[in-house]
Amino acid sequence: MTHKVKQSLQSIKEIRRASMLPASMHPVPLVIGATAITLISFLLGLIAGSVPLSLYDVVRVLLGPADGTGDEMIRMILFYYRLPRLLLVFLVGAVLAVSGALMQGIFQNPLAEPYTLGVAGGAALGAVFFLILTRSFHIWIPWALTSGAMAGGVLVLLFILFSAFYRSGESKSTLILWGVMMSSYTSALLTLALTFSGEALREAFTWLMGSAANRTYTDLVPVLLGFSLSAPLWVGRASVLDALSLGDPYAHSVGVRPERVRLSIGFAASLMAAGAVASVGVVGFVGLIVPHLARHLVGWGHRRLLPFAFWLGGIFLLWADLLARTVLAPRELPLGVVTALVGVPVFFILIKRERMRLNM
Repeated sequence: MTHKVKQSLQSIKEIRRASMLPASMHPVPLVIGATAITLISFLLGLIAGSVPLSLYDVVRVLLGPADGTGDEMIRMILFYYRLPRLLLVFLVGAVLAVSGALMQGIFQNPLAEPYTLGVAGGAALGAVFFLILTRSFHIWIPWALTSGAMAGGVLVLLFILFSAFYRSGESKSTLILWGVMMSSYTSALLTLALTFSGEALREAFTWLMGSAANRTYTDLVPVLLGFSLSAPLWVGRASVLDALSLGDPYAHSVGVRPERVRLSIGFAASLMAAGAVASVGVVGFVGLIVPHLARHLVGWGHRRLLPFAFWLGGIFLLWADLLARTVLAPRELPLGVVTALVGVPVFFILIKRERMRLNM
């Protein structure tokens, strides 16, 4: 048996072992714990805000009929302001985490995610460009933010795929470099676009910082649309992602075509990221941090990793939004600032580990 074959078999054993649920964690307690954490997170999100509410009032209004003028006011705050915001934040965090997990899987790179690959920047550029066309030049474009974000995100990913994979052939070592380059380029174009934004400048700048303030149920449409359109491309393909995690030669040996998988699932991940950007603006580092935390908790197998990352990403952004609303209350921090304050140190650690692994 050659050394390469032995190395391949050892890699398969390691992946299988890492894909198993840790012995200390069983599915039933995990589901019960996740449900309890979700309920607590949503309750705290409903209670906290510029108008503080008591837990008793929130539970009473949620479970019972309206009773008096005071209850109507509480009901309006809960159902028209806070609940749509919490649902939006949870879904955005969930799809960003899944998008990051998918990108890390198909590109075999622990630093891959919509933000570092430039997909989020491309989505932001497309959304702001369409926003300027509608606000400053009065050109009617249906669903301008959503259309622009999805177009920009997908175009950036296609460019990276073509450049990093089909030209250089060094996907693992050059992917992040291409992503950083595209992020810088889209950032420069975005700055240029903002200089011509006119009356749309304030709206575009506030949106670019990432925020869920003043969002309604209609703002759920872009993120739900991106998730719905992308789901058929990646749901049920855990085994394909596991095979690709072992490397392209192994994927070829079991009948998986890496180029097609990267194109289809990368397209799906970009759609999800673009929908999230269209809903709340640019919120970075969720897709980088959460998949790594999920792997430590449930293992590397994508059958468990993807649904757990979906839940954990939603919870992570719920708590980030809670901090954004309460730390400097009644003022509110941009959501993207909170996630960046947490994400930058983690990103720095991951870069050091990746450099050591590649012997750079």
